[in-house]
Amino acid sequence: MSVHIIFKLCNTISYNIKKIAIIDKEYSLEELEHIPYYMIVTNAAMIEKCMSINDRLVGIYLDSNDITIKIPDKIKIATSKDYIDVNSFVKSLYPEAEPWYLTDNRPKFHVILQVWNPKNEQRIEELQVAVYKNITNPLIDYIHISLDGSDANILLEKVPAKYMHKIIYFNANGRLTYKTALEYMSKLPQTDFGAIINTDIYFDHTINNIWNINLTDVCLALLRYESSIKYALGDRTVKEPFIENLSGVSQDAWVFKIEDINNRIFDETTLANLNFNLGLLGCDNIFAYELSLLNWRLINPVFSIRVLHLHESNIRSYTTETRLHNDVYFSIMPVAIENSKT
Repeated sequence: MSVHIIFKLCNTISYNIKKIAIIDKEYSLEELEHIPYYMIVTNAAMIEKCMSINDRLVGIYLDSNDITIKIPDKIKIATSKDYIDVNSFVKSLYPEAEPWYLTDNRPKFHVILQVWNPKNEQRIEELQVAVYKNITNPLIDYIHISLDGSDANILLEKVPAKYMHKIIYFNANGRLTYKTALEYMSKLPQTDFGAIINTDIYFDHTINNIWNINLTDVCLALLRYESSIKYALGDRTVKEPFIENLSGVSQDAWVFKIEDINNRIFDETTLANLNFNLGLLGCDNIFAYELSLLNWRLINPVFSIRVLHLHESNIRSYTTETRLHNDVYFSIMPVAIENSKT
């Protein structure tokens, strides 16, 4: 049984509840898994559903003149107060918690990926689940899928119909290159954020950190965590996501402030140097090097923002023979970031 604590509802509590989380609409059960710390709901039954999906949630609900706070099983607390500062309370449970934005007043977050239809059924499911996770993440506003003649519908088989409005297709005239991805992203709203990712990668709630830091002239080049389909779909009895090789030589997601792309001059040589495909051995090291020449500050905040990788099938479309070669390979060491806009 989870701990139930009843506190008298007062102005202080009401104010702090609103201060903690900005939630302006109801969210589906798929979206609830992405909520990082807690949310406010109106009845105990809904809290039970929420907490069964996300074991980090602190459930809060109102009943007459009382406020009930339902704590996850793993958290043990004791108190005899008649009231509580909810903001401080949740902060004490999760010291790393930051305000979590779910309003329409924030810059949008766009994700760019490419269609890929492998022949292996397990590999197809991994891609489908990754796309499903990204589309149902309420912090991701749009998924931009590059078309190369393959059937994009295969990737979307697990996506509920109500999320299809978040999908935008564009023609990459073949397999997606970094050049094409940056050119396409540069045409999106300038105040928004954009990410280029491999198709088997998905974001979790930690992407919220991009709204809490200054990303001007910064590119987040993110090392992946190894995940599993079972974990992605909510099974917490399986192994937690983990970093297989803590190093700076591999990146699977690139996050930009979109206006920074248009603030740079891409001459013909630079564009030619960026005209290579995603998903090949060496591509991330060369892309990082080219970005550094364009005066982006590259950081790899793997301890603050997680990108999760679904590839238990170990099916690969590349070989060492298709490795990209360059005079310089760039490495970006893993770090943590402070949540600051300065």
